[in-house]
Amino acid sequence: MKLKNNKMAKKNPGEFNVTSKLRLQDYLKWNPNARSIHFLIQNHPTELWNIIHGKTNFYRKVSLVRPAYAALKTKVLQIEPSLVEEVENKRKKLKALQRLKKELTNGKSVNHLGRFKKISSQKVID
Repeated sequence: MKLKNNKMAKKNPGEFNVTSKLRLQDYLKWNPNARSIHFLIQNHPTELWNIIHGKTNFYRKVSLVRPAYAALKTKVLQIEPSLVEEVENKRKKLKALQRLKKELTNGKSVNHLGRFKKISSQKVID
């Protein structure tokens, strides 16, 4: 059966999407109980942040959909902005390293056409 022809799919298109990411209404086993992501964002945002970004011994990788992650990020920014800054800095470094590797494979940085003017332990970006 195609979802296009299903009347329920036309009324609630997001309800039938299959994803491994957790939504606000989904439950996550946390401590001895299962709690909803919405409950964890409201009551335990730093613990959920640490579960997502790997600072705890959690048994699986947890990933949230964009609206849930945005709600968590705004909540954590209010409580402890240093956690968000740390993750953003890691992400910037990772993206810069990926761009450098891509330019090295294409040969742009050798010809001084790339964004990276100096390749050393500290990268300088235009």
